[in-house]
Amino acid sequence: MEFFKDKLSIKKIFKEEILFLFDNDKIFLKKILDEILIQNLLKNIKIEDSVKKYSINKFMKKNNIKNTDQLNDYLQKINVSFKDFENELVRENMLNKLAFKLFTDKVIYESYVKQRNKYDIATYYLLRFKEKSLALDCFFQIQCKEKTIQEIYDMYSIKVNSIKGPKVGPSLISKAHPDLAKKLKKMQVGELCEPFLINNIWLIIKLEEKSLLKFDDKIKSNIARQLLYVRIDQISESLIADYELEKING
Repeated sequence: MEFFKDKLSIKKIFKEEILFLFDNDKIFLKKILDEILIQNLLKNIKIEDSVKKYSINKFMKKNNIKNTDQLNDYLQKINVSFKDFENELVRENMLNKLAFKLFTDKVIYESYVKQRNKYDIATYYLLRFKEKSLALDCFFQIQCKEKTIQEIYDMYSIKVNSIKGPKVGPSLISKAHPDLAKKLKKMQVGELCEPFLINNIWLIIKLEEKSLLKFDDKIKSNIARQLLYVRIDQISESLIADYELEKING
């Protein structure tokens, strides 16, 4: 898939005196190049006036700005033009629209299938203990139904967030510690796991629910944009590699 009609090169994008500043900082060069490439593609993306108006109204409401005069005063204070302000508000919409323009539903879904383990979600109980002996004792008390998980949590467990209590989720399994995630992926709903050690803390977990996050519009947008950023990265790296090779060859 060709993203750009014209053949690109680093020297076409940056002036010689600017390139000199990047010679010892390829990471910064790549960041700037990524943004330039994206901005170049976004020039051809049009956003409906209704979306712009909705985004502006949402911003004004959130920041207690009551009318356009107050909004203009605010923009003057931060030295931002209305056009730049508007573009920044709808940037997410523009990126989504660009990504859906460049990648078909089939490509997006295939990418989702390849990485859908990342989108497994789980609800589970999590108990933490400093000592293995206490963790084992509490495990057997829960298993034998001598005490509930909530009772064990209240009496013996390390408290990380007293408001939430022992229940976690629903949340993405991929966001959990890798060792915890492995346990959750293998467990069956209703299963209570024997104590295991992570970072010097003994954990007990009981899985309540597990499911695959639905392939809805939000997930589609996330994957489409992920594909966009990956492709932009590849183009940037290729352009920088060509530039480095050109410098070597003189």
